[in-house]
Amino acid sequence: KTNSQIKASQAVRKNMHEMLEVQKQNKISLDRFNFAFRAAKMAAWNLDLETGRVWRTENHDQIFGHAKNIKNWTADTLLSYVIPEDREKVSNEIKQLKNRGAIFSECRIKKFGTQEERWVQICGEIVTNKVGKPLEIIGTVRDISDLKNAEAQVLQNAKLASLGEMAGGIAHEINNPLTIISGRAHLILSLLQKDPIDRKKITEHGKKIEGTVHRISKII
Repeated sequence: KTNSQIKASQAVRKNMHEMLEVQKQNKISLDRFNFAFRAAKMAAWNLDLETGRVWRTENHDQIFGHAKNIKNWTADTLLSYVIPEDREKVSNEIKQLKNRGAIFSECRIKKFGTQEERWVQICGEIVTNKVGKPLEIIGTVRDISDLKNAEAQVLQNAKLASLGEMAGGIAHEINNPLTIISGRAHLILSLLQKDPIDRKKITEHGKKIEGTVHRISKII
């Protein structure tokens, strides 16, 4: 994870924690609170470590393909949506959460019903009291499919550009010896029209052509 990712995830968690506190104090409406997360294609969750109770924004399960939040949500529920190729990685990151104090994971999921594959980013952080006792885990889950698709497109464009440059270089490397071959072949044709035929020069030009063909075979 890069420094920018660390700062971004820390900022998200900080802002989310502040919004949760504000919401608990009834300073903003629940509708406005949920709208902010829907607009960002992000959902929030909170796990009380003392009671085991999980709180989620109303759009949380929509990211996973549900019309509304299902009754219960656990780590196993999350893992059931993660594609098999990413499941072990995410499972290990969840297990290491208590030791590390935070989680930052990007993985692919299959949405409920449609089985559409999407990329999600999962952030979480343990919140402690003044004496360091863990109280809760707060986190976010965000659909980052558009970002991943954009990154893939940029990478593909870079690969195509690189291939274009490579092809241009190969074409240049081949064109030069082809010019030599063309010139030598023209000389051979001219020598063949003379009487007597100068076999020594024809052989010399033929060897030059053979050597140039050998050079081209190394290029390609």
